[in-house]
Amino acid sequence: MESSFKGDILKWEVGLLTGLQNWGNMDLLLRSWVVAIYRRCPISPRGRVYSLDWTPEKNRIVSASQDGRLIVWNALTSQETHAIKLPCAWVMTCAFSPSGQSVACGGLDSVCSIFNLSSPLDKDGNIPVSRMVSGHKGYVSSCQYVPDDDTRLITSSDDHTCVLWHITIGLRTSVFGGEFQSGHTADVVSVSINGSNSRMFVSGSCDATARLWDTRVASRVVRTFHGHEGDVNSVKFFSDGNIFRTSSDDGTCRLFDIRTGHQLQVYSHPQKNDNNNNTPIVTFIAFSISGRLLFASYSNGDCFVWDTLLAEESSDGWRMLQLRKNLAAYKEKNAILNAVSQNQVGFAVAKKYR
Repeated sequence: MESSFKGDILKWEVGLLTGLQNWGNMDLLLRSWVVAIYRRCPISPRGRVYSLDWTPEKNRIVSASQDGRLIVWNALTSQETHAIKLPCAWVMTCAFSPSGQSVACGGLDSVCSIFNLSSPLDKDGNIPVSRMVSGHKGYVSSCQYVPDDDTRLITSSDDHTCVLWHITIGLRTSVFGGEFQSGHTADVVSVSINGSNSRMFVSGSCDATARLWDTRVASRVVRTFHGHEGDVNSVKFFSDGNIFRTSSDDGTCRLFDIRTGHQLQVYSHPQKNDNNNNTPIVTFIAFSISGRLLFASYSNGDCFVWDTLLAEESSDGWRMLQLRKNLAAYKEKNAILNAVSQNQVGFAVAKKYR
């Protein structure tokens, strides 16, 4: 079975961070999965990995590590293709552009830096910074390109704001929150842009709320979503653009409908029902492409697979996996679902059930 599995890796690669984009509606047939760790690369991260992102084609990954580098990987061969030395080692987020030609990153320097992967190397053999956009008054916690547009991206920050940038001219187009009363009242740690309507995006914050914004009207929030009792660590739109999910320090994942503003479902770690203070934090979650399965990672090393309709562990899809023996479980806001240990970047792969 092991050799057969290895032969199927290229065909059945799964990118959990961005959802199971390669699986179509076959998620109910999945039965087994493993974690593949990039160990063969001549250059690998030597610092804590805080973020990674996939190209739309799911064939490359960019990872951000606090060894002061961005690394671009070939997801099919597990080889490093670019190693970018950063102006600031304290990086917290990274993202691929829609075309896959550029990568962006941000962190404690309060700046979002953009690198063109096709730029000629400088005299030291590094890819130079193509553009640096600055304006946040706190660290940059998250960044995401506007779909199908390499010239615009949205960042979030601990200054309680989100900013829409025009990269070509290096200027802020709009600021969401801040002096506006409808904005967040604490650090904004995550953003997700609606893939069906790129004018809409949702943000998650340490004020325990998620907020929906329209880029055409920055002065007021479209809707505020309540329900969590702790920091909202992650937000992500589902592919239909009508539903998004959240994860939180309170140990729950939740689904919200942007049309009604209602909470649709809650997914609670079993320890939360034990009335103790040791409920694991949800560090990141992702949908399967059909939306039926929800994958959640926790600060104690657990990885649960939830049936989104029944709000219970999935018995028809993937089984719960204990990662504690193999992977470091981080409590930081930007810990990620994609199998990350202190000095390695991993990605999840699955074998089609036969």
